Amino acid sequence: MSKSLKNLPWDSSFFLLILFEIDVIFGVFSRSTIYYSSLFKDAIPIILLGMLVLSFLTNETSLYDLLWLAVGCLITILSSGVIGNLYLYIVLIAFSMRNTDVLLLLKLTLISLTGAVIFVYLLAHFNRIPNLSFIRNGVFRSSLGMRFPLIFGAYIFYISSLLTILYGNRFPIRISFVLVLLFLFAFNVTNSRNDGFCIAFLILAMAIAHVKTDKLTVICRAGVILVLAISCTIPFITLVFPYGTKGYFFLDKLMTGRLYYQDVLWSYYHPSFLGMNIPQAGLGGTNGVVMNYFYVDSSITRLLFLGGILFFILLIFTWSKFILFLTKNKIYLFALVMLVIWINGFIEDSMVDPTTDVFICFLLINNRKSFETYIDLSNASAYNG
Repeated sequence: MSKSLKNLPWDSSFFLLILFEIDVIFGVFSRSTIYYSSLFKDAIPIILLGMLVLSFLTNETSLYDLLWLAVGCLITILSSGVIGNLYLYIVLIAFSMRNTDVLLLLKLTLISLTGAVIFVYLLAHFNRIPNLSFIRNGVFRSSLGMRFPLIFGAYIFYISSLLTILYGNRFPIRISFVLVLLFLFAFNVTNSRNDGFCIAFLILAMAIAHVKTDKLTVICRAGVILVLAISCTIPFITLVFPYGTKGYFFLDKLMTGRLYYQDVLWSYYHPSFLGMNIPQAGLGGTNGVVMNYFYVDSSITRLLFLGGILFFILLIFTWSKFILFLTKNKIYLFALVMLVIWINGFIEDSMVDPTTDVFICFLLINNRKSFETYIDLSNASAYNG
């Protein structure tokens, strides 16, 4: 447990964790077809405010953390205001959870996220809430209680990521078997192909993490450089391969037909320093025909356009810094999973949505003491490399 938490009454630190887990559950419910789900969405800012205040009262704060909070709040508020600003929520979550015990946070989040997703699924299964159906490319898909099948698929991916980090080092064979089942579920039931492939990458991450060699450090650092370079390229890809070229059609097929909307995005908008509100018309919450459908699926592209250049730099820098911190401390599997989540953000929108990406809470944890119980129990083999 981190130094700041050791000096506090257990109930104050635990209450901060509970507030975050409530935020996770409310985030799931807000993306579901539960009646009055908007009430859960409206309650999230109140929870985050409580987390922020409690973290100030109960946690030590470094100058870096304060500057990060100030810059993040300033950029996001100037861009999109306060209420409903998901990028501001990212800042508040990361700052509030900066000194949390990692092992406890992982376990509680796995319980909260899995429980909330199963609860929504059961409500849909027993017809207590709408279970929307869709057909894409001739494939039938069910939303399973969410507003869209890909939302359920995203939660399956993040549950898989939590399982991998918690148990991948100790039980690689068993966890690989579970991940294969989750891959088949995401691939066949919700037709979340991209999330399914990223679950397969998690299995690969476990295999790489068990290579007992000093090359793991090189692999993780090279991975950061590679995904960072790709992140700075993806938003501009339709400028390099314009609509109608062979390269465009190849990449559009690779990205399951989503490149077209990025091309449309560039036709009407351009990145700005402080971001902008861009009207979008998606299928969430309905299985009818949506006129003038327009939605940007790539988290990286959304971050650059909607969040703005300054917040794009801040978040990508923070994500990179955290992975490098994990690598420096030989917490390799965690680092590799964070890289997979980042890769998932190339073609999915969940990475920069705090109601989906439960790993945002780890981004400012740079105190090795916060990882001690996790390393001792779940990542001991990292030291054998």
